[in-house]
Amino acid sequence: MIHEEFFAKAMGVFIRYGFRKTSMDDIATAAGLSRQAIYNRYGNKEALFTAVIDAAVQKYYRNARVALEDSSRPLKERLLEANMCSAGEYIEALRSSPHSYEVIALASAEAGELADTLGEEFNCFAAELLLNENVFIDTPAARDALFVIETASNGLLHKAKTLQEYHDGMETVIRTVVPDTPKTKLTE
Repeated sequence: MIHEEFFAKAMGVFIRYGFRKTSMDDIATAAGLSRQAIYNRYGNKEALFTAVIDAAVQKYYRNARVALEDSSRPLKERLLEANMCSAGEYIEALRSSPHSYEVIALASAEAGELADTLGEEFNCFAAELLLNENVFIDTPAARDALFVIETASNGLLHKAKTLQEYHDGMETVIRTVVPDTPKTKLTE
């Protein structure tokens, strides 16, 4: 089984039952693998959860960067798609699960250093893109805009009940934060 597909199935089980109530048997059944095969690969449920979260974080930043790099589309559309990568396939499952707060809290704690590192790399890339496309005239302004977008995204991930509601909220944020007219430096 492809790792990404396995991780998606495992994440679905963690969301459905919560971390504490999820058993390796539950994951094995969902993935169509033996419990022993999963133990042999990951050792225990905690290590498997860490691998699942690491894979999700890496997938998010990889897909978000690809979205931003597609210069054939308008910038605001690319920014929206990049942010949609973070909501992705899990927001509706999380909203329908009574265990969503447990999973989100554990995932946030687990993602830790990897998310910080990849997030900083992504923000540097995104800020450079905003500067290259003359949306902002300096790095601090571009970083501030990205901070507002990220903060709004985090809030909407907790508040939105559906993927569409998250999408609509992020569309409003990006439309509000990113100027329509490219900025230029004054020349004397």
